[in-house]
Amino acid sequence: MMNRSTDMVIKRISNNNGTRVFLKNAITTLLFTAPLSVPVFAASNATVIDNGATVIVPDTQSSPWILPGAIYAGENSTGSLTITKGGVVQSGTTASGTSGSVLGYNSGSTGTLTVDGGAWYDGVDPSNQALSGGTTAVGGGGTGTLNVFNGGKVGLVFMNVGQNDNSTGTVVVDGVDSQLLATTTSSSGITVGTNGNGSVTISNGGSIISNSSTGVGWGKNSNGIVNVDGSGSGWVINSGPMNVGGAGTGSMSVTNGGVVKSAGGAIAGGSPADDAAGKGDVIIDGPGSLWDIGARELSIGAQNSATKLPSGNGTLIVSNQGQLNAQSINVDAENGTVAIGALAGQTAKAAGTINAKKIILANTNSNLVFNHTDTSGNYIFAPVISGLGNVSQLSGITVINGVNTYIGTTTIDGGALIVGDAANSTAVLNGAKAADVTVGSNGTLAGTGVVNGNVVNNGMVASLNTLSGQESQPNSNFTLAGGIENNGIINLAGAQPGNTLTVSNQYTGNNGTLILKTYMGDDNSASDRLVLNNAKADGNTSLIIKHGGGTGARTNTGILLIDAQNGSTTTPDAFRLSPSSDGYRQNIGTIAAGAYDYSLTRGGDGSAGNPESWYLTSREVKPMTPLTPSSPRPVTPPVTDQGNQPPVDPIVPMTPLTPSSPRPVTPPVTDPSTPAEPATPSTPVLRPEIGSYIDNLRAANTIFAMRLHDRLGETQYLDDMSGNGKVSSMWMRNIGGHTGSHVGNDAIATNANRYVIQIGGDIVDWSNDGLDRYLVGLIGGYANQKSHSVSHASGYNSRGSLNGYSVGVYGTWYANDTTKQGTYVDTWALYNWFNNSVSGQGLPSESYKSNGFTASVEAGYTHKTGEYQTLNGMVNQVFIQPKAQVTWMGVKADNHTEINGTSVSGTGDNNIQTRLGVRAFIKGQSKLDEGSQREFEPFVEANWIYNTDNYGVNMDGVSTYMDGTRNIGELKLGVEGKINRQATLWVNVAQQIGDKGYSDTQGTVGVKYAF
Repeated sequence: MMNRSTDMVIKRISNNNGTRVFLKNAITTLLFTAPLSVPVFAASNATVIDNGATVIVPDTQSSPWILPGAIYAGENSTGSLTITKGGVVQSGTTASGTSGSVLGYNSGSTGTLTVDGGAWYDGVDPSNQALSGGTTAVGGGGTGTLNVFNGGKVGLVFMNVGQNDNSTGTVVVDGVDSQLLATTTSSSGITVGTNGNGSVTISNGGSIISNSSTGVGWGKNSNGIVNVDGSGSGWVINSGPMNVGGAGTGSMSVTNGGVVKSAGGAIAGGSPADDAAGKGDVIIDGPGSLWDIGARELSIGAQNSATKLPSGNGTLIVSNQGQLNAQSINVDAENGTVAIGALAGQTAKAAGTINAKKIILANTNSNLVFNHTDTSGNYIFAPVISGLGNVSQLSGITVINGVNTYIGTTTIDGGALIVGDAANSTAVLNGAKAADVTVGSNGTLAGTGVVNGNVVNNGMVASLNTLSGQESQPNSNFTLAGGIENNGIINLAGAQPGNTLTVSNQYTGNNGTLILKTYMGDDNSASDRLVLNNAKADGNTSLIIKHGGGTGARTNTGILLIDAQNGSTTTPDAFRLSPSSDGYRQNIGTIAAGAYDYSLTRGGDGSAGNPESWYLTSREVKPMTPLTPSSPRPVTPPVTDQGNQPPVDPIVPMTPLTPSSPRPVTPPVTDPSTPAEPATPSTPVLRPEIGSYIDNLRAANTIFAMRLHDRLGETQYLDDMSGNGKVSSMWMRNIGGHTGSHVGNDAIATNANRYVIQIGGDIVDWSNDGLDRYLVGLIGGYANQKSHSVSHASGYNSRGSLNGYSVGVYGTWYANDTTKQGTYVDTWALYNWFNNSVSGQGLPSESYKSNGFTASVEAGYTHKTGEYQTLNGMVNQVFIQPKAQVTWMGVKADNHTEINGTSVSGTGDNNIQTRLGVRAFIKGQSKLDEGSQREFEPFVEANWIYNTDNYGVNMDGVSTYMDGTRNIGELKLGVEGKINRQATLWVNVAQQIGDKGYSDTQGTVGVKYAF
C-alpha cells in the first residue's frame, strides 16, 4: 500500500507498457523525457495531480521543477500544487503547440495552484519569453483556482478563467510584488468568464500585466468578475482594450486606490463571434481609484459588428473621488448608463470624476445620471454632452460649463443642476430641439447659461447666487430659450438685487411663484427682473418681493420687475403680489417699505412705461376731469356774464380751475373748443403706520404732562380744620382727550383718544418765614391711548396703541401763603414707561417699548384786581394770574425693525415745550352757600404753546413729521371749588388749535381730599 505522505506514484508511458516507480522525498531532481501521468492519463502530454494529492515545490518536489508539458491539477477529483518561496515550476517548456495547463480540468474536478512567494511559468521561460502557444485555463471544465501571494510570480501566454460552460475559475493576486503576466500580443490575452464563470481579484498591491485585450464575461451565458482593490493594486493592459461584458455578463470594480490602465475600453460591447448582446457594469470608487483608457474611446454598448444593432446593457459608475480618463465616451447601449455617484434608485455616494472631452448619448435610451452627495457647488462635469439620450440629476449639486447639444429629456428630481457657473455664462445645457427639462419638486435648475429645452418647473429655477454656498457670486442672467411652465418657484433673490431670468417663447404660470429682490426706492432702483424676450406670459404667477434695501421713495413710472421686450405680451392677470412679500398688506395687496406703500402695476404710472411690463409704483394716480373734479373737492366753473339770460353750461372751463388744497389741479385751456388733456396729479403713497408711530411718541411725551392747577384744584386756600394755612391732601384727576393731527403735509390723518388717571399726595410742607410755604408730594399715573391713521393717497389705515405708567415727585413754593397772592413756583419730574403697538392694515402687528423722563418748571403771579358785590349781596373777588411753564419731554421709543425689515426710530424726543398764558378767575360764594365752607372758582385761561421740535418717525432713513404743532393756541374753561372743609372738586375743558389741522380737546375731572 502506497504511503501518499512520502511517496509519489509516477508511471512512465512508453508504447502503452507502463512501469510503476516509487520515489521517496530524498529525490531532488526529476528529468522527464516523456509525458508524465499521475495516475494513468492516456494520450496526454501533461502532469496530472489528482486523487486529493498535494504537491509542494520545493518540498515534495525539488526546485526548479521543469515539465515539458502542461500541468493538470484536478481531473475527476481534487488536486493542488503549491509553489512556496524559492520554488520554481516551469511547465509547457516544449516547442509551441503544447496546450497550456488546466486547473480543474473536467466537470466535478477541483484544481488549485498556489504560488506563495515562488514562481510558475506556464508556456514561458523565467524571462517571460513564450515557449508555446498554449492557453492556461483556470477552471477548464470544473473548478479551478490560481492564487498568487506574497510576491509570487506567474508568467503565461494566454489565460482563460472559467473556460468552458459551467466551469468556475478564480484568480487571486494579492500582496505587494505579487504579479501575473500574460505575454501574448494577440487579441484576448486574458478572458475572465470565457464561457463559464470567472473572477479575478487583485488586492493589496498585487498586479496583472497583459499585452493584449482583456474580456470579462466574454461568451454567451458567461459571467466574469474583476476586482482591483487597494492602493498599489493594478491591471495594466499595454496594448488593447478592457472589454467588460461581451456576449455574457461582466463586471469590474476598481476600488480604494486600485488602478486599471488599458488602451481603450468597452462595456457591454457584445461579441461578434457570438452575435450576442452582453451586460457590463463598471464601478470606479474611492480616492486614487482610476481606469485610465488614455486617448481612446470608452464604448458602452457599441453596435454589434455583425448585426449593426445596438448591443447590450452597460453601466459605468464613478464615485467617491474615483476617476475615469478617456478621450470620449460613447453610450450606445439599449439601456446604457453613466452615473456619477450612484445609479438611480441607489443611495447617493460621493462624486467621482470623468476626464473626457465628450460623452455621446447615442441611443434614445442612453442615460447620464448624477446621484452624488457633493453639495459644495464645486463639482464640475467637464465632458460635453451630445446625442439622443437623457440626463438625470437626482442628488448633489452638479455644474455643467460646456456647450452641450444632446436633445433627450432632462430630469432634475433632487439636488441642483447648474448650467454655467460665474465664469462660464456661455454654457448651454442642451440642443436647440431638445425635449423638456423637468424640474421635480425636490430639484433645482440654476446657472448663468442657456437652457434650450422647454422647462417644466415643479421645483425650483434659480439664479446662481441664490444657492447655498454660492451667495458670494455676482449677479447674473439665466436664459430659458425654450420657455417655461412654472408650476413651482423661480427664485432670483440673491444677496443683492440685480439678477435676471430671460425667457423666450412662452412663460406660463400655473399658480407658480416668482421671487424677486428689489431696492425699495424710485424708478432707478435696482431689482431682480424677469425679462420676456419675444415671449407671451399668461396664466398666473405670484410675485414675492424681498426687501433689498432702500428707504422707500416716490416713483414716477415705477420700478421695473417684468420687462417685456421684443414684442412680448402679458395678460392682465399674469402676475400678482404674494402675501409672502416683505411688508405685504393682507387683503390689500400692496407692500409697505420704509415710509411708502408700493403697488404692482401693469404698464406702470403715466405714459412712459411699457404697457406689457410690470412695475412697483409708490404713487397715487387719480386722473381729474377738468370740468368736474371728484368729490369731496367740488369746483364750480365760473360764469363770466349772466346778464338777464339763464346761465349756460360751458363746454370747457374759461379759466384754469384750482381745486381746494391739498391737491390743486389747474387744467390748462388752450383752445375754447378743444380741452387739453386732464392733468394727472400724483402724491407719494405714504404708509399710514407713520401716523401711528408718530402719535404714539407724541402721546408718550405729553400724556402725563401737567400744570399746577391740574393738581391743586384751586389757586390756594386755608385749611379750615387746622387754621394754620397749611394743606395736607391726597388728590386724583381723570382725563379724557381727543387729538386730531396730520403728518407728511396732510398725507396721513390721525385721530387719537386717550384716558389718564393720576393720583398724588403731599408728603411734607414747611415755611421759612411764616409767610411763604413749601410743599413736596409724590405722584403716580396710568394712561392708555388708541389711535387710527389713514393714508389719503391709498386709503389704507393703521391703528396705534399706547399704555403705560409714570411715577414722580412734585414741589411747590408760594411766596405769600396768607394773602394767596404773589409769586408761585411749581416743579415736577416723572419717569414714564409704555408698551406700544402699531397694526397696519393687512400687516402683522408691531410691538415695541418707550420710556424716559419728563420734567417741568412753572412760575406765575396771582394778583387781585378787585371785587364786586352780586345782586344777592355776596362779595366775589376777581384775580388775574399770568404764568409761564417750560417742560422737557425726554421719552424715547426703542429703535425697532419691523417684520418686513423696515427700520423705525422716533424723532422729536427731547422737545422743549414752553407755555405763556394768563388765567382769570373769580372766587366767591352763592347766596345759597353763605356761611358754609363751599366756594367756587370759575375761570378762563388762554395759552400760547411752543414746541422746539416736531414729533416724527424715521423709517429706513425717510423722516416724516407731525404737521402744525410748532405753535399752538389753547383756551381753557372750567370751575374749581371747595365742596366742604375736606373735599375739593374741579372740572375743566381745554381746546387746542394748531396749524394744518392739528387740534386737541381735553376734559378733566379732579378731586382732592384734605386732612
